[in-house]
Amino acid sequence: MLGFSQMLLERENVPADIKESVAMIADGSQRVADIVKKAADLRPSGETGQELVESDEIIENTLEVKSMF
Repeated sequence: MLGFSQMLLERENVPADIKESVAMIADGSQRVADIVKKAADLRPSGETGQELVESDEIIENTLEVKSMF
């Protein structure tokens, strides 16, 4: 979103009212990107935040939840 909104802002043929809305999208997207980067920087070095999970465990849990409804 950030990249596309920035590209739209650079175009000359975009109406001013649309550019205003696109600028809001670009600003919001940049804030989200900054927050995500700061959160990633808080992780201890070497940790990716990902973990291996057995696929059968996910399937079993999903089936258990589905059977409840």
